[in-house]
Amino acid sequence: AEFLLLAQHENGSFGYVPGDTLESTDFTEEALIALKAAGEPQSEQIDEGLDWLASKQGTDGCIEDGFRTALGAIAFRAWDQNSRAENAVSCLEVTQNGDGSFGRNTNPSNAIDTGIGAIALNGKIFPLTVSEG
Repeated sequence: AEFLLLAQHENGSFGYVPGDTLESTDFTEEALIALKAAGEPQSEQIDEGLDWLASKQGTDGCIEDGFRTALGAIAFRAWDQNSRAENAVSCLEVTQNGDGSFGRNTNPSNAIDTGIGAIALNGKIFPLTVSEG
């Protein structure tokens, strides 16, 4: 968790590694998801990351593309930002491709983005739990 927190910028976004100046939506989403999964407690740093991510969310709930919107929904839900998560899910419901897939601006339809989309649509967070039966 410490490494991830060191990659956070003053504005709340996360870079790829500490010292990286790039503000990245998906790095921020992934860091927020990982921090929650690692048991990091809610803090001002987490809130700043969530607020930065929320600033990237449009009024329609979308965050750039299907992949980032799905990751955003998972990150928001992980940190109990349920209204923001539901807004993202609303976007996913109307932007899903005709074949049921999701994608990103550079790759409109692929398996990993579709899997992340399915997790978000089903209200799940990481780590996923599997139940038998």
